[in-house]
Amino acid sequence: MSEAPPGSLPPGLSPEECDAAIATAFGLTPTEAKVARVCIEVPDVATVASTVGISQHTVHSHLSRIYLKAKVNSRLQLAVLVTAALWRVASKR
Repeated sequence: MSEAPPGSLPPGLSPEECDAAIATAFGLTPTEAKVARVCIEVPDVATVASTVGISQHTVHSHLSRIYLKAKVNSRLQLAVLVTAALWRVASKR
């Protein structure tokens, strides 16, 4: 399997399947998992907030908890870990 760039979600996984895999891999709540997925798909917090249907402040709160649980310090690190986890799940199908 070739390496995918950060933010490149595997084909064949629905957003719901991605969220479930992310939640399981990192011990996140369903909303935290959705925020994590959307964060690697869109460039800014305002778009994440509108996509998920929460405030920008809430996105930042979720990101703080996500970073702690995933043991990362940035959106780039999060993107790399989440993308790798999702490609592992997709490769087992």
